[in-house]
Amino acid sequence: MQISEKQFLDHCKKLVEEKLNWEESSRWKERDFKNLSELIFDKTKILLSLSTLKRIWKKDFSNVPHPGTLNALVSFLDYKNWPDFKQQTAESMAEEESKPAPSLEQRKHMLSSFSNKLKRNSFLKPIMMVIVFIIIVLCVIILLTQQSNDDYNNVLFTSKTVVMTDVPNTVIFDYDISMVESDSIFIQETWNPKGRVLISKDNHQYRSIYFYPGIHKAKLIIGKEIIKEHNLFIKTDDNTPKTIKIKVINDIFRAVFKFLGKKLNSMSCVPAFTITPCIM
Repeated sequence: MQISEKQFLDHCKKLVEEKLNWEESSRWKERDFKNLSELIFDKTKILLSLSTLKRIWKKDFSNVPHPGTLNALVSFLDYKNWPDFKQQTAESMAEEESKPAPSLEQRKHMLSSFSNKLKRNSFLKPIMMVIVFIIIVLCVIILLTQQSNDDYNNVLFTSKTVVMTDVPNTVIFDYDISMVESDSIFIQETWNPKGRVLISKDNHQYRSIYFYPGIHKAKLIIGKEIIKEHNLFIKTDDNTPKTIKIKVINDIFRAVFKFLGKKLNSMSCVPAFTITPCIM
């Protein structure tokens, strides 16, 4: 059987790919051809350009490369040159080409053997069914979560104060949660979870009174999940009587707690600790 140069070249490329043990050559990127060029140069001291290697590995490539290129490729496979490669591989290639296709009886026998193996391994069926069921459940959960997140992206939650600098100050929360299917929707006015207020998705506004100045964290919560949150700044004039009164009370409590802490720490029978005031 006469073997063409194209068949020899295809066989050579196949052996190169097996030696590299990379991914399928149809997925090779430019960096892969660059690495191959460097490997061939390190082994043979012959430099093949990226364009040459890309052209050879094209599916529709039908020409015969330059003899120097062929020698470099087969030298990378530890053959002396192209004629040596053809001589040593011709017999194995001919045997592979001459192998008859399986007959109909052989195919039936192969299918029967495969079926018997499946029957012997019948215990795998329930395991596979469980695995498939788990995969389906996970896919459904992922789809539902994605849909939920898409709904939450359209949720509106903002706030504004009635006056610029004063306490107590009324805060107006504007929200739009009409697209959310839930009856457990809350606004948490501060960091304290006990300050959560149940709101209706049919309404679009909620009012609350803040008695202390500072930065508060307002949150919109659906179920147990925080959907939206933002900082709420209650401003006040530092020179107003209300603010001065709050500062004086804070200073008094700090001084009292500091004095009590020192007294308790000086007593040998009482473990040392520090008392910190909690007044806003």
